[in-house]
Amino acid sequence: MENLLKISQVAEAAEISLTTAKYYQREGLIRPVRKTGRNMAYYGPETVERIRLIRKLQAERFYPLAVIRRILDQGAGDAAEAELLRAINRTGAEDDLTPIPLDQAADEAGLPPEQVQVLTEAGLIRPERRNGALWCRRQDLRLMNLARRRLEAGIPVRQTAEVFSLYDRHLRQAARRDMSLLLRDAMLSPTLTAREALEIINVSDETMDQFIAMRRYALNAEAGGQLLARVERFLAQLERFGRELLRRLPPDTPLLDQLAEVLDGGAAADPLLSCFGELLGLRSRGIADALSALHRARSLFAEERGAPLVRRALGCAAAVLAPEELGFPAPAPNYDLPQSLLALLEEIQSEKEMQP
Repeated sequence: MENLLKISQVAEAAEISLTTAKYYQREGLIRPVRKTGRNMAYYGPETVERIRLIRKLQAERFYPLAVIRRILDQGAGDAAEAELLRAINRTGAEDDLTPIPLDQAADEAGLPPEQVQVLTEAGLIRPERRNGALWCRRQDLRLMNLARRRLEAGIPVRQTAEVFSLYDRHLRQAARRDMSLLLRDAMLSPTLTAREALEIINVSDETMDQFIAMRRYALNAEAGGQLLARVERFLAQLERFGRELLRRLPPDTPLLDQLAEVLDGGAAADPLLSCFGELLGLRSRGIADALSALHRARSLFAEERGAPLVRRALGCAAAVLAPEELGFPAPAPNYDLPQSLLALLEEIQSEKEMQP
């Protein structure tokens, strides 16, 4: 029995628990080469490598033990069957599931820990703790690289996490249903061979990838067009509101001259007044300029600065007219713009009458 190992020695050499080793033995994943009694058996040294392969297939390919047993029992004798199993469990790049320390992945991607945490909290990265350290997979590093590229282009990591999670949830549900339907409608055949099944899966994957990309572009174009139309409507409504406000204000209203000037494209010392005039001229400018000006206006609304009159007027307009996508407050329920405008004008008139 030279070089043969007891199961406890196998477990120690393979760095697994004795309980796990005995479970593998009960499941037929490892087998003794010699039994000397009811409870005494010896295993060959190759059993250690077999266990390491089992652990690798579990960790990197997510194979269930029943599939692992089939792979180990067939060995390399049936190349078509082995290729079919790889196709069914395909992940993308060959090293997608290779473990890598999480901090190393973050360093390679150039993302600070707080941004990696955002992706983790969204469920896009699922690190595992091993020997006191956090590990992820190469595919997680690729996702971090995507987040970094988007960040460099001006897309916040939180937006990336939100939209990637949205796609992930729906794709996960679609993938499960896709595999179920593929099995039912294409792979249940009395004469199906491994090569035929492999071709079905390869064609299914390729055409589905193309379909998803094609539809995403089409749907994004549709959604983008709708958003642009909403922005254009908002700008047109805001311009009409400003002109109507100017028309209704009493002739001796403070700042009236400055307000009239910015409505005609001029500038004012008050930043909110200048921003108001800029907003009203956005319809003749590009979409990037319009979005930049809207961002500046939103920031000014949030600050305690600028003419109170204009702040109140634009607050009335933005609360009703601005899409939430532009970052302005959502309108209050039953908000009536004409009545709010009249109330604002009455308040202005009252303040004027109280002046000495």
